[in-house]
Amino acid sequence: FEVKAYIQESHCTLKILCFVNALALLVSSVLGMINIFNAVFQPYQYLIAVYNLAFAGAIIVMDGKGEWFTSCCNAQQRLYTAMPILA
Repeated sequence: FEVKAYIQESHCTLKILCFVNALALLVSSVLGMINIFNAVFQPYQYLIAVYNLAFAGAIIVMDGKGEWFTSCCNAQQRLYTAMPILA
């Protein structure tokens, strides 16, 4: 019950925390994908970096403000239209 109450009381703090974690995941995924030799020698690690990049992008779009993505093909609205379960 305490976790639920905390989330309901300070959802802004939790949203900021999730957004920062998604940015960190995005940066680490990009850094993991920069070394192209990983695709040759460690293809599973490279594939996981690609998946992490996609999920980090989705988390950033979901947690960010809607106004941020209106100039970017209205990404948040398109994501929620394509997958309404995420809304």
